[in-house]
Amino acid sequence: MNEDVQKQTSQSVIRNVLYGSLAWLLPLGLGFVATPVIVRSLGNHDYGIYALVLGFISYSFTFNFGRAITKYIAEYRVTGEREKIRAIISASFFLNIVVGLIGLALMCLLAGWLVRSVLNIEQQDQEKTIIAIYIASVVIFLWMLTQAFTSVLQGVQRFDIYSRIFTANSFVVTLGNLLLAYFGFGLLALLSWNVIVLTIFFVVYGISAKKLL
Repeated sequence: MNEDVQKQTSQSVIRNVLYGSLAWLLPLGLGFVATPVIVRSLGNHDYGIYALVLGFISYSFTFNFGRAITKYIAEYRVTGEREKIRAIISASFFLNIVVGLIGLALMCLLAGWLVRSVLNIEQQDQEKTIIAIYIASVVIFLWMLTQAFTSVLQGVQRFDIYSRIFTANSFVVTLGNLLLAYFGFGLLALLSWNVIVLTIFFVVYGISAKKLL
């Protein structure tokens, strides 16, 4: 019996490692293909704005309360206090909504000041950069909510499902950006594509988290 348990555990670890590696390698490989196409399509100037906005989004992903979900789900499943899990998820999700809305409002209110006084964007590019920041604020808000669901998947130790969805999300985003750039769409279209894909995968993560709990 112990041998069977150890075998299942080993298989689970190997599977999670493989999925985790795929979640990193596949988007990276596709990114190497997509980046030159996007740079040529947008031009160095617009690509600089695009990269700046994406970097701003990436740094903002750390502002969430999802890690509490991962910790307490794992803890309560071991102790058998499953009735407490719903309360933890609800509280964390609510806090993410509140903080996300505050962040979204602040970014929208300060967008003009950031573009003109902090980022020093040239006047002819200020309007589209402000719109890009508006779109970025929506991406950050959606991702904060999504992280509540991804934390559930991690808390129940289903890194395989998390990695599959994450890989699919990254693949669809990058492939869409590649096609949009190839057909000559601009900066705002690429950023809007991120919002569309993230909205879809927000639902996918939510359904998966609900099924596993």
